[in-house]
Amino acid sequence: MTSPNPCAIDDSYLATDTCPKHGEVQIRVIDSPFCEPGEKSTLIKGECPQCRAERIDRETAVARREREAVVLLETKRLLRDAGIPPRFASKTFAGFDADSQGARKNLRVCEAFVERFPQQLENGTTLVMTGRPGTGKTHLATAITRGVIERHGKVARYIGASDLMRSIKETYRPGSERTEREVIAEFASIDLLVVDEVGIQVGSDTEKQLMFEVFNGRYGALKPTVLLSNLTTEELGAYLGDRLMDRFREGGAVLVFDGESRRGRA
Repeated sequence: MTSPNPCAIDDSYLATDTCPKHGEVQIRVIDSPFCEPGEKSTLIKGECPQCRAERIDRETAVARREREAVVLLETKRLLRDAGIPPRFASKTFAGFDADSQGARKNLRVCEAFVERFPQQLENGTTLVMTGRPGTGKTHLATAITRGVIERHGKVARYIGASDLMRSIKETYRPGSERTEREVIAEFASIDLLVVDEVGIQVGSDTEKQLMFEVFNGRYGALKPTVLLSNLTTEELGAYLGDRLMDRFREGGAVLVFDGESRRGRA
């Protein structure tokens, strides 16, 4: 194959060539500028268009698999660190037994909470789940935690209220490397915080103040929060205080679980 203008620095042009895989193809060539006057031009040949397309497809697929692998590893890490109780680690919305009108409504609200979580991060939406033990609160709350991680790649933490208090109080021991303020700030900054068994602890004035600081910090930072309690709405309001409960109502919904206990069902 020769160039129309030997030893000339020309724009590229199309020429016919033979690809070992695809046979006769049109490729783009360009004269090499590195030849002496009077010498025959050396052509720089482009890649077979079909080979190039196949190569790009392969490289794209490899890059996509690598991205998916990174996302999968990060999702596993987030789930591992989320604190979901092992008994509820596999709970999903699809597996929730919505056997009443109230249960179906609660399921829809929780599904929408996950679906719209990017918007929840803009307004600090709060869900308060109240009702007797065994009515499905933990199932839906853990499904929310899992959904926020798997669908949106956000940091979510599921923790009991007593463990939350214990994490803060551990900073009081001699030699603690963290301060109370730092731990409260950490819980206040997580993308989603799910706190179970609110109100089950003794509820000293100190604990109530610490709880208020965590929840109020999240409220100010527009961080979504989910609270679970076996107390009634009125009892929970008395425990948390009207100011905090009003803020929760302002930025979210209160879901009442009033069905019979699901525990022990076949």
